[in-house]
Amino acid sequence: MNLDRPVAVLVQKICNEWNRAERAIKIAEQVIGEDPFPSIKELRYSGRRIVEAFLHVNEGLTEEAIEKLHDAYFDCLRSKHDAMDVAVNEIAGRIRLAQEDLGAAIVLEAFPKFRELLVLLGDFETKIADSREDRTNRDQVYEEIQDNFDRTLVLYDEFKVSEDLMKCLADDAAKKASALAEKEQVTAANSTRDRIISYAIGIAGVLIAAIGLNNPFSEESESHVIETTTSEPTISDENASE
Repeated sequence: MNLDRPVAVLVQKICNEWNRAERAIKIAEQVIGEDPFPSIKELRYSGRRIVEAFLHVNEGLTEEAIEKLHDAYFDCLRSKHDAMDVAVNEIAGRIRLAQEDLGAAIVLEAFPKFRELLVLLGDFETKIADSREDRTNRDQVYEEIQDNFDRTLVLYDEFKVSEDLMKCLADDAAKKASALAEKEQVTAANSTRDRIISYAIGIAGVLIAAIGLNNPFSEESESHVIETTTSEPTISDENASE
């Protein structure tokens, strides 16, 4: 089929962008574990418009064909963008979950490139948010972040390889924390026991001292009895003096 140059150029652009959209869809599928249906639907719309465009070509309606091909091209772009969004959102969610469950220190120890991945994700999310406010430059924004997207995927693969190590480090940290808590409990219990014993000894000493002061058979009481007995004259002493 001989195509007018404008039509042929558009068809080539659509073919290139279709391939890029398919790649993004496959990546998103691997990341989220299921088909990214919104992206697939956009490709389906593109395919439908391509068919309609060639019907117009057969009818000699070049302008109408070009219009349909433009729509098909933008459908491919939207398909790729949606797939990239889904993949990045899934990656960001898993990174945040690991950080919340295991702690940033453990994640960083097992995956030293953690900070770089966070920066890339933050940059990606910021630019996507900006592109939604200014849709006229959305395609340019996605072109700019394509390299970051590819780098994010590489780092995410490395992150997944490190997940088992993260779990081992988290288990070790939990065991150490448990052992430390148990040791602190034993120390606290011993300290409480020592304080109770000390208090008991002190109270016992006070009680013993108090009992000693009030005992009628104490040394002071015995001395008092002896002095009283000595000072009082007996009947025999009185008779002797007479």
